[in-house]
Amino acid sequence: MSPEAPAEAGTGGRRRRATRGRADRLRMLSVVLAFCVPMAIFAAAAGAYSHITPLGQAPDEAAHAAYLALIAHALQLPGPGTPERQQPPLYYLLGAGVFKLTGGDLDAVRDLSVGLGVLAVLFTILAARVLWPRQPWLWCVAGLLMAALPQFQFISGSVSDDAIADLSAAFCTYLLVRVLRTPATIRLQVLVGIAIGVAILSKETDYVLMLLVVLAALGRWWGLGHRWRTVARVAVPALLVSGWWLGRNMVVFGRPLPHFHALDNNLATIPKLNQMSQVGGWLALSFHSFIGVFGNLSSPLLVAGHSRLVFRALEALAAVLAVAILLVVKRRWPGWDARTRWLAVGLTLIPLLSFAQMVANSVLVDYQAQGRYLIVALPALALGLAFLARRLAGGASPPVVGAVTVLAIAAITVLDVSGIQTVAFHLLNTPIVPGHEVIT
Repeated sequence: MSPEAPAEAGTGGRRRRATRGRADRLRMLSVVLAFCVPMAIFAAAAGAYSHITPLGQAPDEAAHAAYLALIAHALQLPGPGTPERQQPPLYYLLGAGVFKLTGGDLDAVRDLSVGLGVLAVLFTILAARVLWPRQPWLWCVAGLLMAALPQFQFISGSVSDDAIADLSAAFCTYLLVRVLRTPATIRLQVLVGIAIGVAILSKETDYVLMLLVVLAALGRWWGLGHRWRTVARVAVPALLVSGWWLGRNMVVFGRPLPHFHALDNNLATIPKLNQMSQVGGWLALSFHSFIGVFGNLSSPLLVAGHSRLVFRALEALAAVLAVAILLVVKRRWPGWDARTRWLAVGLTLIPLLSFAQMVANSVLVDYQAQGRYLIVALPALALGLAFLARRLAGGASPPVVGAVTVLAIAAITVLDVSGIQTVAFHLLNTPIVPGHEVIT
């Protein structure tokens, strides 16, 4: 070997180490951006909504404020005959604490809602990381799809228990992915128990996701041995978190969960979805208010003065994306193992069952064509769209992928800016509707 060989080998080794170092730094940067960009975008948009929307101009905000004020002032939960009495108390307990510490500042409670929304985006990103551990760009895609929905941003900038419901839904979706894709550990079993307790205390819209997580855990863990230890690791945290409220309801209402009631206690005057002629309008308003209908369902998203055209385009896009996902799943299904198939089924059931729950509520209790109730399915939808993006990007040329990415980012930006402008233009000059004054 020539005398220069060791030097060349040393130089080559340094170059390889330097190359690996640059690759590691780039990967770390991509990971940081995948987490920070979606959360920052969401926090900025939700904070803007919180700042410009007058108190009392978000759905049921006055009733939510009265609930947490009752806890803050009287240290009691609402009983029979009280508005929002059926709502689980977790958001209101957190809000009452902030309300008390800040001397009755409801804007600070809105900041709490924004923070809960940021955590919902975080858990969506974490779920994507479990699914695609080596592809941070997909984590970012899933996070952006979760973060960029105008209605989610608007609701998360208000005093509303939907903020904790959406966080609980994202947590349950993350755990559903963990249960079906990672080994069973004591920590994971305890987390599932905590998620059950949190869902029970959050909102009825989370119960579907909670049930799916329980079913997935039973199917995945029941045959692994130590069954009763596993049950205890799940049940004990769930009861520690939520058992006190279930027990209190047994005493006050005679059942573990209060009867569900609309704000209007006169059952004879409550409108319901009970005629076929209502279905078209109900479906349209549900979809539109999932995307962005602000105030007390008074201000539809206005994009360059063409709201109807934009909503029609979004309806068509949603149909195309749903068909595309189903086609890709059909093509990939034969090559998937059992756990991947069950995961696909679980993520598909989340939006379907959430929608069915909303229909049942509208038919049986109250005509509620409010798409914000479907935001609990948004993490699952974001993961589904990220999956579709992964499949399409794998078969497309880089210029096409780049062009589609730029168009998608531009469209999302237009929607988000238009939502904030809609609220600014239509709500700042709108007086609070009588009966919706915020009670503190």
